[in-house]
Amino acid sequence: MDDYIAISTLNDFIFCPYSIYLHNVYMETDETMYHASPQTRGKLAHEATDNKTSTNRSDILLSLPVYSERFGIMGKID
Repeated sequence: MDDYIAISTLNDFIFCPYSIYLHNVYMETDETMYHASPQTRGKLAHEATDNKTSTNRSDILLSLPVYSERFGIMGKID
């Protein structure tokens, strides 16, 4: 799935296209060097969803992996 665009990249493009560059250049370094405060807050807010600990209800899907061959995208949805 190397040819797929990450859904998070689309989100970054909408939020701030420059952040895509920063993520790719600084991806092996401390995120605080290139994350804006809204991105940091968003990442913290999603930790419970990503860890599937935000609810104990069995009828709610959390952090569901998805992909589309048609659109060439992949990622996780909340």
